[in-house]
Formats: sequence, C-alpha cells, structure tokens
Amino acid sequence: MSVPYFLKNIPPGVYDDITYLTRKDDLYNEAIEMLNKSNEISIFPVMIPFSKPEILSLLLISTENFVFIFDILAYGNQKVPEEFSKIFLSKKKKIVFDKNRTFSRLGFNTAEINVPHIVDIKMLDYLYNLIRNPGQNPNRKLLHCMEECFPQAKTWIDISALLVFVNWIDRPLLQMQHMKIGRFASFLLPTCKVLEDKLTDCLS
Repeated sequence: MSVPYFLKNIPPGVYDDITYLTRKDDLYNEAIEMLNKSNEISIFPVMIPFSKPEILSLLLISTENFVFIFDILAYGNQKVPEEFSKIFLSKKKKIVFDKNRTFSRLGFNTAEINVPHIVDIKMLDYLYNLIRNPGQNPNRKLLHCMEECFPQAKTWIDISALLVFVNWIDRPLLQMQHMKIGRFASFLLPTCKVLEDKLTDCLS
C-alpha cells in the first residue's frame, strides 16, 4: 500500500508510515480493508477544541505498521462513516484512552452497545499507579503515560498543546500538523504494551 508521507528519523519503536486521508478514494478503501484485516488497532478521536456540542475533526487509527488519519470534516459530515462500525464492533483488540469518552465521541454509547475487546490505557495506567504508589492520585493524562513509557517522546511531542491550541476546524491542515498528530498516534499501541508489561510485573 502506498503512503503519501514517509517520515524519517523517528525514534525506535515509532511507526514511520502515516497516511492522511482527505477523500473517500481508492486509498481510503484500501485503508478500511487493512483495518478490517488487522488483529489489533488503536483509536483516538481528535475533537475541535471548545466546540459545544463536541465536533469530531479527525479520527486516528493505527495498526502495528501504519497510522491512518481520517479527516472526518473533509468528508463533509460530523459523524463517523458507517464503514467504521464494522471495525469498532469487531472482535479485534482495540486500544483506546478512556473507552467511554472515546466511543461516546464516535457516536457509540457503550452502556447500550457492546463494543468488544477494548483495552483502556487509562485503566491500565490507573491500576499500575494504584499498585506502585498507594495513597497517591493514580489518575494521569495520556501524555504523562507516554512520557514515562517512552522518555524520548517528550523531546518532540506536546500533544496537550497540539490538541488545545491548534484549530482543528481549519482546512487544509498543515503538513506539520498531521505529521505531529500521526506521530502521537503511533505511540498508542506501544504505550499499551509497555503498561501491560509493567502491570504484569507488579502483580507477579
């Protein structure tokens, strides 16, 4: 599968194939097919800051080797296209941060709809910190989890500033913006793996 943006000089463990999809074309269909065939994916919605109600701008989905940035606004609607329902409701492993908030933003009420095989980084990190630091607040933001799991990440990722201060309603996006947000997405699966290993070590 061809990708329009190939990132070089990325720290070890970070994916180097990031595809920004602004049209429902052949490349889009290839991406959907690849996601349907993948056994494990991460999912992260990017919302327009301070929008009331919240408006979905981008949908970041990564596999072991690829990061796909689906430009929901560019498709002319504010809802996730139907073809993603099959992916979300499949039995594949789905890595997210805060499952209820994630799927609520994608139009799924997890209290009413069973989205199977979700692994929540927020819950893994909560349990890990609860065990290793009893008596302290075990809740942390996603970026803090990433920084501990991959210390080199904080030298070139500031996802908090990126998500809050970038106006994700403006189009076209700058290449720098979707490269940075794609690099961030590439850390979700590895962060989950590191936390799973750390939690296993704490419990053994």
